[in-house]
Amino acid sequence: MSLARDGVGYIGIHCGKNQEAARHVVTELRALNVEADIFTADFGNNAEQAALGLWEAFYNRLKDKGYNGVDILINCAGIAPSTSLIETTLNDYQAVMSVNVEAPFFLLKAAAPHINTGGRVINVSTVLTRVSDPQRAIYAASKGAINTLTLSLATEFEKRNITVNAIAPGVVDTDMNSGWLHAEEAQKIASGFSVFSRVGKTEDIADVVSFLASDRSRWITGQVIDTSGGSCI
Repeated sequence: MSLARDGVGYIGIHCGKNQEAARHVVTELRALNVEADIFTADFGNNAEQAALGLWEAFYNRLKDKGYNGVDILINCAGIAPSTSLIETTLNDYQAVMSVNVEAPFFLLKAAAPHINTGGRVINVSTVLTRVSDPQRAIYAASKGAINTLTLSLATEFEKRNITVNAIAPGVVDTDMNSGWLHAEEAQKIASGFSVFSRVGKTEDIADVVSFLASDRSRWITGQVIDTSGGSCI
């Protein structure tokens, strides 16, 4: 909603599984007079083809609406299974890398020629790239790859004044964390990670994304912005 309030005219939303939630977002966007469509893709199965298919469907819709390119691209799909190194299976590893690394890589590859001069690329990383959590090792590793990709693309896109940054949230009350976060003891522990003694809210993250998507961030690129509420400092 932050992007809509900032004047973005059209938003394409990727939906992996929760169609009901995606439809709810579209309804809210249209109430703000923002055009929006849902594009479904399963990045857990052949991420390259899924990303290319998603891009083709989105870009065709974009051209139908009279747009010549993309101003803002946000990579936020991710999965984070709870498993130690010894417990991790090959399927676990491949699923995480497919969704968290391969999908954004190939989506960016397809989108790169069509990102407008002065555009914005924003990748979602995690605070776990600098804070240890043995149960999220492969998740942290996958987001470390995203941090490095962010740095590399910042120089690759510099000639078109396209900024590339990442955000690194801590524990946020989202669907991905709902399975464990809403238990009273878990909520208490998670709240203790931040210096503000609470769990992050989606709007805490969305407002930083909105800033990075705006002209106000034009002098920031190749950075990973900590959006964890000061977790574990």
